[in-house]
Amino acid sequence: MVVKKAAEGYTTYNESLVKDALTSGKKVALFFHASRCPSCVALNGNIETNIAQIPADTMIYKVDYDNSNDMKETYGVTSQHTLVYIDESMNEVKKVV
Repeated sequence: MVVKKAAEGYTTYNESLVKDALTSGKKVALFFHASRCPSCVALNGNIETNIAQIPADTMIYKVDYDNSNDMKETYGVTSQHTLVYIDESMNEVKKVV
């Protein structure tokens, strides 16, 4: 079993990295995270602890909830701890709150 490094499955949001991942055929989830949010902190820890369990064709990008107003508006995000799955055109496919 190959163990993934954090950046190979979970990293901070960067539009260029997201577009690269989508172009290469990866599935992408955006995790709207706030450091003051207990459930966000718990999910972040769970992801980091279980990084090897993230499928090789999947990337999770942590989006700073407090400083991403345009993205929150684009994806209709109204609370922290929201995951938005996007397609190759960066359109929302599914949202989990």
